[in-house]
Amino acid sequence: MSQEAKGKSEFEVAHEIKTLLEALPPEKREMALRWAREAAGLPPHAAPSHPTTAVVEPRKPAAPDAGPVGAAPRQKTLKDFVAEKQPKSDVQFAATVAYFHRFEATEDARKEEITADDLQDGARLAGRSRFKLPSATLNNSVGLGYLDRGSERGKYRLNAVGENLVAMALPGNGSSRAPATGRARRKPREAAKPSGKSPRKRASKK
Repeated sequence: MSQEAKGKSEFEVAHEIKTLLEALPPEKREMALRWAREAAGLPPHAAPSHPTTAVVEPRKPAAPDAGPVGAAPRQKTLKDFVAEKQPKSDVQFAATVAYFHRFEATEDARKEEITADDLQDGARLAGRSRFKLPSATLNNSVGLGYLDRGSERGKYRLNAVGENLVAMALPGNGSSRAPATGRARRKPREAAKPSGKSPRKRASKK
Protein backbone atom coordinates (compact mmCIF):
# COMPACT_ATOMS: atom_id res chain seq x y z
CA MET A 1 0.00 0.00 0.00
CA SER A 2 1.34 3.42 -0.94
CA GLN A 3 2.23 5.98 1.71
CA GLU A 4 -0.36 8.26 0.17
CA ALA A 5 -3.22 5.79 0.81
CA LYS A 6 -2.18 4.95 4.39
CA GLY A 7 -3.57 8.11 5.89
CA LYS A 8 -6.88 7.94 4.05
CA SER A 9 -10.10 6.52 5.38
CA GLU A 10 -12.07 3.81 3.59
CA PHE A 11 -14.62 6.42 2.50
CA GLU A 12 -11.93 8.51 0.85
CA VAL A 13 -10.49 5.44 -0.89
CA ALA A 14 -13.99 4.42 -2.05
CA HIS A 15 -14.51 7.92 -3.44
CA GLU A 16 -11.28 7.70 -5.40
CA ILE A 17 -12.26 4.25 -6.75
CA LYS A 18 -15.62 5.67 -7.80
CA THR A 19 -13.93 8.57 -9.58
CA LEU A 20 -11.60 6.22 -11.43
CA LEU A 21 -14.47 3.90 -12.42
CA GLU A 22 -16.52 6.77 -13.79
CA ALA A 23 -13.66 7.49 -16.21
CA LEU A 24 -14.10 3.99 -17.75
CA PRO A 25 -16.84 2.90 -20.14
CA PRO A 26 -19.71 1.10 -18.33
CA GLU A 27 -18.91 -2.28 -19.88
CA LYS A 28 -15.35 -2.20 -18.46
CA ARG A 29 -16.14 -1.10 -14.89
CA GLU A 30 -17.08 -4.60 -13.67
CA MET A 31 -13.89 -6.02 -15.17
CA ALA A 32 -11.80 -3.36 -13.42
CA LEU A 33 -13.50 -4.12 -10.09
CA ARG A 34 -12.87 -7.87 -10.53
CA TRP A 35 -9.22 -7.34 -11.28
CA ALA A 36 -8.86 -4.97 -8.32
CA ARG A 37 -10.42 -7.61 -5.98
CA GLU A 38 -8.09 -10.29 -7.29
CA ALA A 39 -5.08 -8.03 -6.95
CA ALA A 40 -6.02 -7.11 -3.39
CA GLY A 41 -6.60 -10.78 -2.47
CA LEU A 42 -10.36 -10.36 -1.99
CA PRO A 43 -12.95 -12.99 -3.00
CA PRO A 44 -14.92 -12.23 -6.15
CA HIS A 45 -18.01 -11.30 -4.11
CA ALA A 46 -16.91 -10.33 -0.65
CA ALA A 47 -19.43 -10.57 2.16
CA PRO A 48 -20.05 -7.32 4.02
CA SER A 49 -17.79 -6.90 7.05
CA HIS A 50 -20.73 -5.70 9.18
CA PRO A 51 -23.82 -7.93 9.34
CA THR A 52 -26.95 -6.25 8.22
CA THR A 53 -29.64 -5.80 10.82
CA ALA A 54 -32.95 -7.32 9.86
CA VAL A 55 -35.92 -5.05 10.26
CA VAL A 56 -38.38 -6.70 12.60
CA GLU A 57 -41.91 -5.39 12.51
CA PRO A 58 -43.53 -4.90 15.90
CA ARG A 59 -45.79 -7.78 16.79
CA LYS A 60 -49.44 -6.85 16.87
CA PRO A 61 -51.31 -7.84 20.03
CA ALA A 62 -53.53 -10.83 19.51
CA ALA A 63 -57.24 -10.13 19.39
CA PRO A 64 -59.14 -11.31 22.48
CA ASP A 65 -60.51 -14.80 22.16
CA ALA A 66 -64.20 -14.47 21.42
CA GLY A 67 -64.78 -18.20 21.68
CA PRO A 68 -65.57 -20.57 18.85
CA VAL A 69 -67.62 -19.07 16.06
CA GLY A 70 -71.21 -20.28 16.05
CA ALA A 71 -70.98 -21.92 19.48
CA ALA A 72 -74.35 -23.17 20.69
CA PRO A 73 -75.90 -21.27 23.59
CA ARG A 74 -76.05 -22.88 27.01
CA GLN A 75 -78.91 -25.37 27.34
CA LYS A 76 -81.61 -24.34 29.82
CA THR A 77 -81.94 -26.75 32.73
CA LEU A 78 -85.10 -27.67 34.62
CA LYS A 79 -83.85 -25.63 37.58
CA ASP A 80 -83.42 -22.59 35.32
CA PHE A 81 -86.90 -23.05 33.88
CA VAL A 82 -88.55 -23.41 37.29
CA ALA A 83 -86.73 -20.29 38.54
CA GLU A 84 -87.99 -18.43 35.47
CA LYS A 85 -91.64 -19.50 35.84
CA GLN A 86 -91.80 -19.43 39.67
CA PRO A 87 -94.72 -21.82 40.20
CA LYS A 88 -96.39 -21.07 43.54
CA SER A 89 -98.33 -24.29 44.14
CA ASP A 90 -97.64 -27.99 43.74
CA VAL A 91 -100.05 -28.32 40.82
CA GLN A 92 -98.41 -25.37 39.05
CA PHE A 93 -95.05 -27.03 39.63
CA ALA A 94 -96.35 -30.30 38.15
CA ALA A 95 -97.53 -28.44 35.04
CA THR A 96 -94.15 -26.67 34.81
CA VAL A 97 -92.26 -29.98 34.98
CA ALA A 98 -94.51 -31.51 32.33
CA TYR A 99 -94.02 -28.43 30.10
CA PHE A 100 -90.23 -28.58 30.48
CA HIS A 101 -90.02 -32.25 29.57
CA ARG A 102 -92.24 -31.72 26.53
CA PHE A 103 -90.84 -28.47 25.09
CA GLU A 104 -87.67 -27.23 26.84
CA ALA A 105 -85.50 -30.30 27.46
CA THR A 106 -82.88 -31.39 24.95
CA GLU A 107 -84.41 -33.15 21.97
CA ASP A 108 -83.09 -36.54 22.98
CA ALA A 109 -84.55 -36.15 26.50
CA ARG A 110 -88.00 -34.80 25.65
CA LYS A 111 -91.08 -36.83 26.57
CA GLU A 112 -94.80 -36.35 26.01
CA GLU A 113 -95.83 -37.82 29.38
CA ILE A 114 -94.43 -37.66 32.90
CA THR A 115 -94.72 -39.92 35.92
CA ALA A 116 -94.54 -39.50 39.68
CA ASP A 117 -90.80 -40.27 39.46
CA ASP A 118 -90.33 -37.39 36.98
CA LEU A 119 -92.15 -35.02 39.34
CA GLN A 120 -90.09 -36.13 42.33
CA ASP A 121 -86.88 -35.85 40.35
CA GLY A 122 -87.95 -32.38 39.21
CA ALA A 123 -88.38 -31.31 42.82
CA ARG A 124 -84.87 -32.55 43.59
CA LEU A 125 -83.32 -30.74 40.62
CA ALA A 126 -85.19 -27.52 41.33
CA GLY A 127 -84.25 -27.52 45.01
CA ARG A 128 -87.83 -27.92 46.26
CA SER A 129 -89.07 -30.08 49.09
CA ARG A 130 -89.81 -33.67 48.08
CA PHE A 131 -93.42 -34.71 47.62
CA LYS A 132 -94.89 -37.12 50.13
CA LEU A 133 -97.34 -38.38 47.52
CA PRO A 134 -96.29 -37.16 44.05
CA SER A 135 -99.02 -39.22 42.40
CA ALA A 136 -101.63 -37.36 44.48
CA THR A 137 -100.26 -34.03 43.20
CA LEU A 138 -100.53 -35.28 39.62
CA ASN A 139 -104.11 -36.42 40.22
CA ASN A 140 -104.93 -32.99 41.67
CA SER A 141 -103.45 -31.42 38.52
CA VAL A 142 -105.81 -33.57 36.48
CA GLY A 143 -108.74 -32.48 38.65
CA LEU A 144 -107.84 -28.80 38.16
CA GLY A 145 -107.58 -29.25 34.40
CA TYR A 146 -103.82 -28.80 33.90
CA LEU A 147 -102.96 -32.42 33.03
CA ASP A 148 -104.70 -35.32 31.35
CA ARG A 149 -104.22 -38.98 32.10
CA GLY A 150 -101.65 -40.53 29.81
CA SER A 151 -101.47 -43.60 27.65
CA GLU A 152 -100.77 -45.87 30.63
CA ARG A 153 -101.63 -45.96 34.30
CA GLY A 154 -99.33 -43.61 36.24
CA LYS A 155 -98.54 -41.41 33.24
CA TYR A 156 -99.80 -37.87 32.78
CA ARG A 157 -99.82 -35.55 29.79
CA LEU A 158 -99.85 -31.75 29.68
CA ASN A 159 -103.01 -30.41 28.04
CA ALA A 160 -103.77 -27.06 26.39
CA VAL A 161 -104.90 -25.46 29.66
CA GLY A 162 -101.69 -26.43 31.46
CA GLU A 163 -99.62 -25.36 28.47
CA ASN A 164 -101.21 -21.90 28.48
CA LEU A 165 -100.74 -21.65 32.23
CA VAL A 166 -96.98 -22.20 32.00
CA ALA A 167 -96.36 -20.35 28.75
CA MET A 168 -98.59 -17.31 29.34
CA ALA A 169 -99.67 -16.98 32.98
CA LEU A 170 -96.51 -17.85 34.91
CA PRO A 171 -94.95 -16.27 36.80
CA GLY A 172 -98.24 -15.19 38.31
CA ASN A 173 -99.91 -14.54 41.64
CA GLY A 174 -99.94 -18.15 42.74
CA SER A 175 -103.60 -18.93 42.11
CA SER A 176 -104.05 -22.61 41.29
CA ARG A 177 -107.67 -22.50 40.24
CA ALA A 178 -108.54 -23.79 36.80
CA PRO A 179 -109.66 -21.20 34.28
CA ALA A 180 -113.37 -20.55 33.84
CA THR A 181 -115.17 -22.94 31.51
CA GLY A 182 -117.23 -20.24 29.79
CA ARG A 183 -120.62 -21.14 31.27
CA ALA A 184 -122.92 -18.18 31.85
CA ARG A 185 -123.42 -17.41 35.48
CA ARG A 186 -126.93 -17.73 36.82
CA LYS A 187 -128.63 -14.45 37.50
CA PRO A 188 -130.15 -14.14 40.96
CA ARG A 189 -133.91 -14.43 41.02
CA GLU A 190 -135.70 -11.13 41.25
CA ALA A 191 -138.05 -10.52 44.13
CA ALA A 192 -141.78 -10.72 43.27
CA LYS A 193 -143.28 -7.38 42.37
CA PRO A 194 -146.27 -6.13 44.38
CA SER A 195 -149.68 -6.69 42.64
CA GLY A 196 -150.83 -3.11 43.06
CA LYS A 197 -153.87 -3.98 45.20
CA SER A 198 -153.96 -2.34 48.52
CA PRO A 199 -153.94 -4.80 51.35
CA ARG A 200 -157.20 -5.37 53.16
CA LYS A 201 -157.55 -3.73 56.48
CA ARG A 202 -158.63 -5.99 59.19
CA ALA A 203 -161.90 -4.98 60.73
CA SER A 204 -161.54 -3.92 64.25
CA LYS A 205 -163.67 -5.68 66.82
CA LYS A 206 -166.02 -3.52 68.80
